[in-house]
Amino acid sequence: MKQLLIGMMMVLTTLSTFGQTTGKVVEAGTNEPLPGATVVVKGTTIGAVTDFDGNFTIQSEEGSEVVFSYLGYEELSAPLKNGGIYVMVVDRNT
Repeated sequence: MKQLLIGMMMVLTTLSTFGQTTGKVVEAGTNEPLPGATVVVKGTTIGAVTDFDGNFTIQSEEGSEVVFSYLGYEELSAPLKNGGIYVMVVDRNT
């Protein structure tokens, strides 16, 4: 019985982390983190916001196209890579 319970807990833990991808958003000139940047999987409503250190976790598979946005910066579209660092450039037109 204990083995069954442990097995079920392992499966549930695996399922809850399946599809989670993490990354970090930084500013191009300084490599400083961008807290509060928006991360959205293109063509969906799946999204996340970066934390104080620019880190995010999103429910999507690696390779999905994601769009990063932050006030005063150019929008960035890139494939999602687990542990990826995404560099945003200041928008000179604003």
